[in-house]
Amino acid sequence: IDVAFMRRPVLSPELRSEVVLTEPLVVVLPSGHPLAKQARIAPAQLSGEPFISTHPQFSGQVHSVVEAYCEAHGIERKVAQVATNILLNLNLVGMGLGYALLPAYVSSLTSSAICTRPLEGEPPTIDLLMVSRKEPHAAELEALFELVRENEA
Repeated sequence: IDVAFMRRPVLSPELRSEVVLTEPLVVVLPSGHPLAKQARIAPAQLSGEPFISTHPQFSGQVHSVVEAYCEAHGIERKVAQVATNILLNLNLVGMGLGYALLPAYVSSLTSSAICTRPLEGEPPTIDLLMVSRKEPHAAELEALFELVRENEA
């Protein structure tokens, strides 16, 4: 593998990484949930609602970002299920078991059973990284990094 797109943390000192995208987290709800009727959701409205959590071992930075955001906003999480991957998280939400806080890209993966809504105020964000070995690099890999840098501007 010459390059990977991933979330933090990058644990090996032999790897280099660059942020290629910073995206907000969104509220993922069952389509029939009362909050789904709103354009934006205030953090306080989530307190005490059944919550589909991400597993800290399998979700990279998502789990810690959500934990910090909930603590900072006094959101009481009533954990209904813990999902080991994003698709399971979406399926559990679609089954009506609770809401989730996930990266905005999941909006493109939703079905009619699921909707996403932005949070009111400043939402938590998460970075997508482009990662490769520090050395050696092929010229093509450097060109790919440069292309990504140009397109994020």
